Amino acid sequence: MSHRAFDELVRDVPDRVRLSPRTAWAEARRRRRRRRGAVLVAAVAVAVGAAAGFRALGDTSHVEPAPSPGATFVRADRVGSHWEVLRSNGTRLTLDPQIDFTGPTLGISPDGRWLSYALGPEEGSLLDLYVLRSDETEVVRAPEVAATYGDQHLWSPDGRVVLVPVADGDFNIVDTEGDVLVHDYVPGATAGFTDDDSLGWVRSEGRRGDQGLTWMETTTTMAEERSLSLEVDRATLNPDGWAQLMVRQAVLSPDRSRVATLLTDHRDRGWLLVFDLEDGALLDRRDATGVDRYCPLRWDAGDVVGTPQGEPCVVVPR
Repeated sequence: MSHRAFDELVRDVPDRVRLSPRTAWAEARRRRRRRRGAVLVAAVAVAVGAAAGFRALGDTSHVEPAPSPGATFVRADRVGSHWEVLRSNGTRLTLDPQIDFTGPTLGISPDGRWLSYALGPEEGSLLDLYVLRSDETEVVRAPEVAATYGDQHLWSPDGRVVLVPVADGDFNIVDTEGDVLVHDYVPGATAGFTDDDSLGWVRSEGRRGDQGLTWMETTTTMAEERSLSLEVDRATLNPDGWAQLMVRQAVLSPDRSRVATLLTDHRDRGWLLVFDLEDGALLDRRDATGVDRYCPLRWDAGDVVGTPQGEPCVVVPR
């Protein structure tokens, strides 16, 4: 989809693009309208306990009560062609993305209160975006967003907005009412929100991507706040004279003091590198050949973890 076509698709978005986050939120709050309803009759189901099975949200023959107050989303697992999302009270939500792709099309807010996800149509790479609160069963649709598959959605620390990859390598920042606050380009691999109003990125340098890596911090409207050269040279990035390197993923540590990045070449060889974000020092470098480039990296017990190829993807609050 061209930028022109996308802009026509979201023709009422530009008046909210490039506003400051707080101004944008205020503007969206004045305009927001609830888009709740049973729009996912066949695609979304809720299970209460293993014996209860899965039940469609929009099926009027049996209406599930809302999950217990205070329930949160704790993880999502790829099971066959579906995603199963577990709540803290044991209830489960199953999602059928309606696409034949194993990469993530969803994200869970850091506090576990919000889930964003994208669903089919079966053919085509543009998906519909939905947002759901953990203690509710009604969803909010974001009609102005044409999401893409294969990328995890990234939530702000306060759970107020989510970054969603869209057409042409751009991204939208969307609030929990489905309103688009920002539409802009992606300058590198998105590592996540550094705070409620700022984003972190890892960008490769050089024509072949092997001249170095740069850490960037920007506002949500892409005003640069900080740039740091990560301490890794060409010999470390490309010890065997590989072809062009690609930064597949980047992920911030929970305390936002480190960033891990996954790089691969066209032969699917890869490296996982971890950097200190205070001075850019290289803290770890390991062989990541065999790590699924599409399943999101995650931090577990202070270390970054990738999913081996052939194993189900896991998405955790981030």
